[in-house]
Amino acid sequence: MAEEAFLEAAGHVVSGVSLTASQIPDHAETCKQLSGITTTVRGVFKKEARRLILNHYSLSLKARDTRSLTDHRETTVAPLLVNHRYLFKDPTIMSPVNHPAVIETICNSLWTTHLHKVLDLDELDKFDDLFSIGGAAVHNTLLEFQDGVYKSVQFSPASLSATEYKAIQTHNTIVRDTPTLHAALLSIKQNMIALGTALRAR
Repeated sequence: MAEEAFLEAAGHVVSGVSLTASQIPDHAETCKQLSGITTTVRGVFKKEARRLILNHYSLSLKARDTRSLTDHRETTVAPLLVNHRYLFKDPTIMSPVNHPAVIETICNSLWTTHLHKVLDLDELDKFDDLFSIGGAAVHNTLLEFQDGVYKSVQFSPASLSATEYKAIQTHNTIVRDTPTLHAALLSIKQNMIALGTALRAR
């Protein structure tokens, strides 16, 4: 079960198409290869998320003492995780995923590496999984900051960030099915491409 869930998530994010585990040829070998690819992808997204969350969410690693730091971690991160607030600039209104921390995590992960080369810029609706993996990376990094313990971005059913990944996918589906929100999401994606292209040109 865990392996099949991993294969389906990995196949969806890396290849840009939705594949079930049974549709993936040479199950064991493909799992091994995708494991290496997705570990690299997750690592890139996680690295960028770690770099961005402190400023974007007003987090600090400085404190008078250990207790103060623990209190800061708990009081600042916990509210962000309620109702997925960390994903939105204004969590009081229904909108596509649009928080700068997530958008910049995606842009930097893709356009400061060669990962952007696999994107089909004419198929913006296929970008939805980028928001899922970018959001999962930020979510995972916030948990890491809150607990002070390193975590990997995983896709196994037991992972909190895997649950978050699926929640973001569900949110993306709702957005796509709502014309005004879908238009807003397309605009966000176009702006993200422009930002990424500018990053690449530097």
